[in-house]
Amino acid sequence: MLLLNLLAARQLVPTEFGLYIGVLATSLLGSAFWDAGVSTLVSVEVAKNSAPAMQALGRALTLRLPTLPIWAIVLALGYAILARSLPVDATVLIVFSAGSVLASIQVPVLAALRARSAFRDATLASAAGRWTTTGLVAVAFVVTSAQEALVILALATAAGEAVTTGLGFVMLRPWASYSRVGDWDPSRITIRRALPYASNSVLSVAYNRLDVVIVAALTSTNQFAAYAPASRIQDALYLLPGSLSLVAIPMMARYAAGRDSAQHLADLMRKLWIGGAVLGIPGSVVLFVLMPQVISLLLGSSYADSATPTRILMWSMLLSVLGAPLIGVLIALDHGMDTTRAFAAAFCVSILLHCSLDWWLGAVGAAVASMSRDGANVVVAAFYTRRALREIGTGGPDAPPAQTSAPPRVPGREPISR
Repeated sequence: MLLLNLLAARQLVPTEFGLYIGVLATSLLGSAFWDAGVSTLVSVEVAKNSAPAMQALGRALTLRLPTLPIWAIVLALGYAILARSLPVDATVLIVFSAGSVLASIQVPVLAALRARSAFRDATLASAAGRWTTTGLVAVAFVVTSAQEALVILALATAAGEAVTTGLGFVMLRPWASYSRVGDWDPSRITIRRALPYASNSVLSVAYNRLDVVIVAALTSTNQFAAYAPASRIQDALYLLPGSLSLVAIPMMARYAAGRDSAQHLADLMRKLWIGGAVLGIPGSVVLFVLMPQVISLLLGSSYADSATPTRILMWSMLLSVLGAPLIGVLIALDHGMDTTRAFAAAFCVSILLHCSLDWWLGAVGAAVASMSRDGANVVVAAFYTRRALREIGTGGPDAPPAQTSAPPRVPGREPISR
């Protein structure tokens, strides 16, 4: 991701790079709305062994049809807002839309793999798609003119999504032999049951991606161009808390079904916090000190205005490291509405501060607004997580049924047994 953004920033002027980030963000936002939280439900149900992986995936893809109009509306609105600032080639929009379709298909595929603890396979599929996109862009930029740079980025992005989607299906095929068609109820995976997770994914992607579109609407072209690289670097930094979340949800779902679940969940949460801090704090401090030099060296002197917003947005990563395990506990304990409250608080803080700060502080105000949302998410999630752990620890009203066995062992490639 870092290399891809460096290639794009070097090939495009700042305003074009901002347009690229805006169109990409819109396509990913459309995918989140289209998913409607079904992928998270697939991850939870397969991890708990309540649904076979292949049948759960088929069910998730079937549910894509009723939410298709939402995807189309989100893309149309986002593209229209961006087109007000800069002209956009229709070919670029069409190809990015195709990539959005593929991204929406691959999400439940990778979710099912992670639910079976096949983290290596899911990561391999995702990494292969990233490197496909980056490799195609690198080669194409050498042999073609800069005038076609946005089209190249669009085609390469769609190709990368196709590779990830195809490999994901291939990696998931071995789990078909463990499917127990007669043992599961398809009604466990429905849009209605996924609504709390839909709110989470939509709100999360909205305030992570929508900020670029809001800045484009509320500020000047130069401020938009300064904020877009900072926002993209923030996306790259989110890979650490994002990885913690992807591991936490299926692992915690298993612990939640076992004996002494409160203690096991709290222990795992602390381990994830420690690991995230060890990885995140040293890098954050170094980058904060050297950010102007790093921006100038990697992106070029024309992106110097992005240094200050990037310094501010960097701290979002550490806040998200704190929040990811908290959200994982709430999802594992079926407290979907509590997670929605946390994301809703972050969304409201983000929109309020963007509308208050962007128009007069520009990129710096937008960075403050985007960082503050993660703090709001952590505070609200911590409150509800503490309450949920207390309830299951004391046998409260939300406690899961008591188990007589230890938590299920985390498997390698073998099927999970109760």
